[in-house]
Amino acid sequence: MNARTARIFLAVALTTALPLAARAEINLADWLYFPMYAGDNAHSVHLSALKIRPDGLLESASRYPRYRDEPWTAQESARGWYNYVPRLIDCEDGFSIETGERLLDQNGLEIARRDDAAENLADWKRHVKFKLSNHKWPDNSEFVLACAGAADPQLRARRRKLAAAKPLALTYVPLMATLRRDTTALAAKKTWHYKVSASATTPKQLFDDVARSYRAWLKGFMPGSKPAAAAAAQTALNADLRNWLSGRGADIDSIVSYGDGTIAFVDRSRTAQVPRQALDQRPAGAANASHTRLLSYVDCRTGLRLPARIEWQDDQHRTLATQTIAVAALAEMMRRELRNRNALCTNALAQPMLAPTDDLACRATAAQCAGVAPAGEAFRPTAAERAAIEQAPTPAAALLAVRAVYRAYRRRYVPNCRISTNK
Repeated sequence: MNARTARIFLAVALTTALPLAARAEINLADWLYFPMYAGDNAHSVHLSALKIRPDGLLESASRYPRYRDEPWTAQESARGWYNYVPRLIDCEDGFSIETGERLLDQNGLEIARRDDAAENLADWKRHVKFKLSNHKWPDNSEFVLACAGAADPQLRARRRKLAAAKPLALTYVPLMATLRRDTTALAAKKTWHYKVSASATTPKQLFDDVARSYRAWLKGFMPGSKPAAAAAAQTALNADLRNWLSGRGADIDSIVSYGDGTIAFVDRSRTAQVPRQALDQRPAGAANASHTRLLSYVDCRTGLRLPARIEWQDDQHRTLATQTIAVAALAEMMRRELRNRNALCTNALAQPMLAPTDDLACRATAAQCAGVAPAGEAFRPTAAERAAIEQAPTPAAALLAVRAVYRAYRRRYVPNCRISTNK
């Protein structure tokens, strides 16, 4: 073990072992801990540094143990116990960029700093192409902790109360356990857990409940976020987009867009894909049907769909039978779908996983709302978008450029205007 490594381990050991009174200057309650090994109190997000900027980016900073190849002088390094890295985070999409580096002493006081924002920006731009195409959010990083901490309105008040309380003798262990419970609770916000409302009695009410749950989940780790303003209402999907849909094999009878990223449509293009458990039994008249019409509600943001009503028709498209799918069956279907996604660590925010016809319907309605041609399935920044990122003069400008790219991409499959039924 070299001298530097020995100093790191000694710093961590002493910080863990010191009584609370001897560590008063560190203010334990001012950090969100994400320990990487037993007894690790060094890895932490600085709660006081969390601040939402007017442009929506989050100012954040994290504290880390010492590491190799540090830029400090020998004299500075001899006094240093922690590295401290300020950064900006886009909590909507999870991208971040470092804006400097600092060296802290045992009590958290600054010894030295480097303003290496320009160097970090150049390195960030070299890797941004890979990051854009291989990105997942929310993830398991400390950035979720920072975003969720900034979005929690009661967290700072609780921490101030803890810091002001007079500690009893030898209470530093339970205090740290209390502080780490905050980490567990905040980190859990990276996963959307939907709970069925008992008040939902129709498929549409259940669908609206799911959508509200999703919006509430986003609010839990997106501080300062506001719903996108809805575009002007449209009367019906235009003929070019209807032709675009039919040219891709989508036989859609009608589309409704609610202006919040959710749609409803009637699908005639295939045998209705209703989960077997959703229908107790088919109506008697369905046996002679040659066509089906399935009304589904789809959340274009997440890819979740609720089949709501199915009609069976004969060759002349006369209705033989109609059945509305039971809410209890749909609720169980939603729970199973979300459990599967969570088990596979599937990220609904970055990977909507839309079924083929749902995807076409979402992209068609989104294209009409945005007044553009329907987008391709793959995420490919345009030349102008890549140039905006590459030419950004500051870390904040680069992060905002990436955010603009992702927002523009999302608008290509998440409709934000109201469209009425069309046939």
